[in-house]
Amino acid sequence: MSDANLKKRSAVLIHRRWNDKETLLQSVMGDGIICADRELFLGERAGIGGGNFVNEIMVINMQNLVLLAALVFIPGVTPYPYGPPLGACMSMFPKGHGVDAQKSPPPFEILVNSTSYREADVIQITINTTGLQGVSYYEGMMIQARRSACGLDKPTKSHGKFSLQANEWFLDTMDCENNLQSAVVHKNHSHVESNMFYWTAPAPTGHIIFIGTIVKNKTLFWTNVLSPLIKDVTSNEEVKACSGVTSIHGCTLASIIILLFSAILFLR
Repeated sequence: MSDANLKKRSAVLIHRRWNDKETLLQSVMGDGIICADRELFLGERAGIGGGNFVNEIMVINMQNLVLLAALVFIPGVTPYPYGPPLGACMSMFPKGHGVDAQKSPPPFEILVNSTSYREADVIQITINTTGLQGVSYYEGMMIQARRSACGLDKPTKSHGKFSLQANEWFLDTMDCENNLQSAVVHKNHSHVESNMFYWTAPAPTGHIIFIGTIVKNKTLFWTNVLSPLIKDVTSNEEVKACSGVTSIHGCTLASIIILLFSAILFLR
């Protein structure tokens, strides 16, 4: 294809960096191509990179470019293989999966090396598969530290700051609600059985529980995966276990209704 034709048609430059296996796609139209490593092409042949770089130019027509953009940007076509979007921070519900969360007990567990905290304490957190339902790996997650609360009115703000092990390749941190490193998320779609990371406690903020959404694949994922309660040692707040039903000082709402109904019958 001549340089003149190259200038008139849309192009996509696929730039592969073999050192870190990073692939960048950049699409442009018209008179030139801007390379991912910032070299400028003005429709003329030029040397691309060198050494550890392999660069390919794939010329496509406008219709194909539109189709490519549609496949990439239409919501719901695919989940997020490189981590959840910021819009998922509050609900922690996976976008683009097209199915509801599983109702069965989660085949994962969130383990901690301490069940209490003071400001600046560092707690080690481990995510494990348990083998339930034959699930032996996961490929996506979001973990936050939220104030413990029972019932439907659950806090949505994540507290404290997460940090990762050196050379971590599967996990990343996310700044939810402008709180730095307030969530741990996946950054690729590998199959893993276990991960470990850390949480640095904030100033006393009440009892904390780590809550997670963990994804096996596009159609199988579990929300509201909970860790043991992490007690704020400076708080006088009553410790209550959340079991999925509304509780009032240790009594279930159903039990209270039964007691009230019995009392009414007794007084009649």
